[in-house]
This record gives sequence, C-alpha cells and structure tokens, in this order.
Amino acid sequence: MKTYPSFTDTPLIKNARDELSLNFHHQWELNDRGHRMTHFEDVFQCAMYINKELDLGHPEINMLFAGYFHDLFAWTRINHHELAYQYFMTADHPVIVKYFGPPFYEEGACRNKKPDRLLVALACRQHRASYKGQFSNQFAELINSADRGFPKGAEVLLNRVLKHKTDTLPGKSVDELMSISIEFLKSKAGSQGYARYPDLYLKVFGEELKEQMAEIDQL
Repeated sequence: MKTYPSFTDTPLIKNARDELSLNFHHQWELNDRGHRMTHFEDVFQCAMYINKELDLGHPEINMLFAGYFHDLFAWTRINHHELAYQYFMTADHPVIVKYFGPPFYEEGACRNKKPDRLLVALACRQHRASYKGQFSNQFAELINSADRGFPKGAEVLLNRVLKHKTDTLPGKSVDELMSISIEFLKSKAGSQGYARYPDLYLKVFGEELKEQMAEIDQL
C-alpha cells in the first residue's frame, strides 16, 4: 500500500497539541487502545492530507481539535459522538475557550461569535462510519472521511481492531479475539461493509480503498 507523509507542526499546532495532551489525556486513557492519542493523531493527519490534496482551505486548528475530540468519550460505543458534540458545544474549559471562544448553550443561539466551535462540534457528531444522514457542512464530511483513515492495508486495520477487542472483551482467548476481529473488520470495512466513505475520501483515496477492501475480503 502507498505510504503517506506526516505534516510538520506549525508552532500553533504544537502548542495546542501539548495543551490537549496535558489537559485531556486522563479522559482518553479511559478508552480502549484503538481510540486514544494515536488514533486522534491519525485522524488529524488524514484530514490535513485530504484538505491539502483537494485545496479545501479548512484551518488546521479545527482539524486538530476535531481529531482529538471526536472519540474523546469512546469508552462508550453507544453515544460517544453525541457526548463529544454536547461537550464541545457547551464546555467552558479554558483550552477550548482559548481557541474557540465561549460556549454555545444551544445550537444557533449563543454569545459565541466564532462559528468554528459549532463546526467542530457538528463534525464530532457526524464522524461515525455508520452515519447515514446528510453532512451539515463540508468540514463534517472532511472529518468523517479522515476517521476512515489512510488506506494502509488490512493488516494495519486488523491490528487496531484487535487492540479494541482485546481491551473490551476480557476473558476471550487469542484465537477467539482474532476471529472476532476479522469478522468485525469484514463487516465494517470490507467490500460489503457498512462503513461510509464520503465523496471527499473517494476523490483522494478511491483506488487505494478498492485495494484495501480486497485485502480485507481475503482475510
């Protein structure tokens, strides 16, 4: 599979990431290993890549915060997207206020004159592979696309799924975990899987995605 570059941090991004790590690591450490900082950074880098390839013009700080907040509450797989949306809309945490202004207390009515806070919150709400609705805006589509990740091949995806299943299904044997992980990966990201790949994703990774799906189908 193709390899993809990592973007060099600007001072803004380096400082903001350091602040996120210092202030929110305790929260994401509650998650399984498939939904921690490594994944957040992958989503950020993938968003940056799509943004650059398609010349979309979205601010890098928005992509960083969406990458780090979309799965912040992934310890619950039921409504973590809604928790992320509500938290980012309403939190008065100083790190969020520093970059995105004061909280929104209800959508469309606010003291906040920065629409970027709403953009990031909506992207968190609409990031899941199972999301079937219309995207609220292009940024939400970008983050949903980035959450599918760079198409790095079946082995890389399977390793992430295996970490998730190992952490969330204690007591299963190694063979059971591998079987469960393969079945899950096929059902989600194989050629007949449920995962959504938005138009932005297909414009950039369409051919590589076909190759990856074929690899997954053969597991």
